[in-house]
Amino acid sequence: MELSKEERLVVQREKEAELKNKIDIVLNMAKFTHLCKFAFFVVNTETGRFDISIDSSDILKLCRNEIVEKLVYEKTYRFVIDNISNEDLIEIIKRSTMFSGLAEKI
Repeated sequence: MELSKEERLVVQREKEAELKNKIDIVLNMAKFTHLCKFAFFVVNTETGRFDISIDSSDILKLCRNEIVEKLVYEKTYRFVIDNISNEDLIEIIKRSTMFSGLAEKI
């Protein structure tokens, strides 16, 4: 069954609103190293700043090339690793005081 013009517009607006509330954060080697060192990501906004906490299950997901989503203040922050080899990921994890135990699981 085909949607009417009004229904298509409603669906389109819902998709646009959903995308507006999603923020993609691409982690290069420096950002991923920082994330593993401190276990949080700093977000600066026009009204201030806040931290997004990352735990060991999030790190494992990132190392498996999965997207990690965190809902903060009605926005979804989506983390993904970009252009880091598995060898480099393992080395970064090994040097991390918080997540070094995860190196064998990657």
